Amino acid sequence: MKRFTESEKWRDPWFRRLPYTLKLGYLYLLDSVDNAGVWDPDFEAADFAIGVPVPWPQLMAEMGDRLLVLPSGKWHLTRFISFQFGTLSKESKPHQQVLRLLEKHGVSKGYPKGIHTLKDKDKDKDKDSDTAEKAAEIYEFYPRKVARDDAIKAILKVLKAEPETDLLAKVKAYAAATARWSDDDRKFIPHPATWFNRGSYHDDPATWTRGTSAQTEIRTRVLDLS
Repeated sequence: MKRFTESEKWRDPWFRRLPYTLKLGYLYLLDSVDNAGVWDPDFEAADFAIGVPVPWPQLMAEMGDRLLVLPSGKWHLTRFISFQFGTLSKESKPHQQVLRLLEKHGVSKGYPKGIHTLKDKDKDKDKDSDTAEKAAEIYEFYPRKVARDDAIKAILKVLKAEPETDLLAKVKAYAAATARWSDDDRKFIPHPATWFNRGSYHDDPATWTRGTSAQTEIRTRVLDLS
């Protein structure tokens, strides 16, 4: 596979001081690691390909923090990814393959933790769509239709923060209560965004019966009797 090569390494004092066998071993590693910078050591095959025996334990010691030996025994070149790919992004298709390899190797330090597969993204989109539809349905049952966009935002906020709350049932109960209010009282039904943002859906439903047409009728009868 094609890769960038660091031409400045020939002017790097660390690389320059390495014995030639260690230089060859290091160059072999750069070409042999996978796209996550991980190599599964096969010293015999490596020595055969290089043409001379490489003192691998010495190379390991010389590399310092450039090399991390994973619990699996595999070698991870810690600076490989930043040089080849820069900062990894979950949105980049080439980077997604690198992130999958890192997850496979159990390497997470300094890298994004996991990625969404296309299937996971589809599930997230479906979930968002379902939530948006639910918010729209809740708005339609609210007894006052005004400032729809603000109302939907407020409803979505509640659905996210309190998924356990049966918000639709609460709104239906409130709508049923206010349906019995007098026309004068219905003028004071709060804007939906206000009602949801202040958490009025948690109010005691008994308080929603105030000012109903039935109560108005009773008051009227009392006045007539007097």
